[in-house]
Amino acid sequence: GEAPGGEAGTDTPGQPRARILGEEVLRLAPDAPYKVHWPVVGGRLNLQGSGVAHCARQTTDDLENIWTWALEHKLQLTRKERAQLSAVLVLPDTFCAWEIKEATDILLRKLGFSSVVVHQESVASLFGSGASVSCVVNIGAQSTTVCCVEEGQVLPRSRILLPFGGVHLSETLLWALQHTNMWQYGACSPHKSLHDAHILDSLREEHLVLGEEAAQGMLETAQFVVHGSKTDSRQYSVKLGNAGRIVPMGLFHPLMLQTAVRSLTPPEEEESAEEAGVPKLARVDTTGSLHSLSSANLATAQTPTQPAPNGTPIPEPSRQAAIAGAQVGLPSAEDEWRVGEITGLDQAVVKSILSCVGRPDLKRRLFSNIALAGGGANLKGLIEILEERVLMSIPADEEADTVEVIKAKVDFSHVPWHGAVLLGVLDFARDAWVQQEDWLDGGVKVGDSRKYSIPCNVSSQLFWFSTV
Repeated sequence: GEAPGGEAGTDTPGQPRARILGEEVLRLAPDAPYKVHWPVVGGRLNLQGSGVAHCARQTTDDLENIWTWALEHKLQLTRKERAQLSAVLVLPDTFCAWEIKEATDILLRKLGFSSVVVHQESVASLFGSGASVSCVVNIGAQSTTVCCVEEGQVLPRSRILLPFGGVHLSETLLWALQHTNMWQYGACSPHKSLHDAHILDSLREEHLVLGEEAAQGMLETAQFVVHGSKTDSRQYSVKLGNAGRIVPMGLFHPLMLQTAVRSLTPPEEEESAEEAGVPKLARVDTTGSLHSLSSANLATAQTPTQPAPNGTPIPEPSRQAAIAGAQVGLPSAEDEWRVGEITGLDQAVVKSILSCVGRPDLKRRLFSNIALAGGGANLKGLIEILEERVLMSIPADEEADTVEVIKAKVDFSHVPWHGAVLLGVLDFARDAWVQQEDWLDGGVKVGDSRKYSIPCNVSSQLFWFSTV
């Protein structure tokens, strides 16, 4: 969050700090004099607002400030110390070429790391799950991705984007409790208050249950504390009842999420939420039309003066990247991801795996190695329900008769990071690493030398760019 005046991160007598970073932002009072910035929304850099060029600059500045704060205040790493270190950068699969370039430029140019290697979140999740082949289901806060990964390579035709995630379950939980008269906190407004949104997310993470454990959860009473704008606070209790077991099924029945989110967000509240800094949620629409996350938004950010090779407007910094990308034949973000009719999680997994046409052995291995990732996957009972529903959705003419979800040994939100550590350690030759001196001297391109002539899709995208 930012407030006008003063030096960033310093205290001025009688004035608020100019900038607040990290989890402290979630504890800000609704009337605090701050505007909250969200650098990433729906798996993409946040370009919502007036003026794409201004939003892009603001977003990259926010990323730099957040990473600098984390490195210096959490890890106590100075710029001099970072110059002796390398960084493993894990990015969402939905990032386009321009976004990958900007994130890499921040690490090499602005934060001063000696070298960087970039990996897709799905590839890192594969290694974090301990498999060589897997269908990776990443349930994030605002979107869910499904794709198949074989030996470190994402199969492009298998990529499916579902515009719902954990936050949509949180809002659906609120809607269900309000309609059953179980919700006593009448002033709750997750679109206006970050504190209220955090309360709902905590209830979702701790109390929503699927499968056999759901019957026990019906009798469970959840408690939470609402902090006022001053020192006063109030404690509430809520009995979840049927809502605790019905709401999680929204992952398999998106129409339920659509109904809840729309009813909770009238147009006038959406406008006030944007002013308060709360990002607009993607509205789930079973026809494939999304209000704030659409197939059009999967393309690179817009400006009217620089058309990309495929006709999609993109910002000036990406012009050379798009041309180079078309020359080497790598797909754009819009080409890679299928955003058609919105289906449930089980149907998306089956569609993704069945896209591997003519490879029955691979499809059997994929059905037996489904990997979950992302904080939204930490629902109790999700593994068993997903296995059951995917098995029932496999067409009769397919030879696969076994479905198994890999049981991770760590929190699902940590799976990609465990995989990234392994990828960084196992790359003995460091062939995929981008050196700072190469980047600052004008960028690197595919095929410049043996060192950079690698087939990895995401790493290749990095080399499209000139940073001049």
